[in-house]
Amino acid sequence: QIATQPVLGPPVFKADCNFEAKGYCGYTNEFLGDLTWIRNAGGTLSPGTGPTLDHTWNNLTGHYIHIEASVPAAFGHEGRLRSPLLTPQASSNSRLSFWYHMYGFDIHCLSTIVQYADG
Repeated sequence: QIATQPVLGPPVFKADCNFEAKGYCGYTNEFLGDLTWIRNAGGTLSPGTGPTLDHTWNNLTGHYIHIEASVPAAFGHEGRLRSPLLTPQASSNSRLSFWYHMYGFDIHCLSTIVQYADG
């Protein structure tokens, strides 16, 4: 999916984040009334559904973000996380990479959306 609405805000290039610093590294929850991204360490509240460790430090004290998708969450619920405006340098090959964990019977999909600032 590609959205073509203009994006306003100061440009930022480096978006390296492991969620170890307090907060969300400039990312923001877009509250849709369904699901919220949560910064966490250790296991998730619903055992057997989420990671038990973070990827960066591979221990119980390292942080990651997740959505609690167990009850009362339901099929069709969404949780959105918006990055700061990223402006790649013309001389670089830009890429988006992240680690993810999707475990559980009713886990549906994970999508990324590119939204161009120039419309």
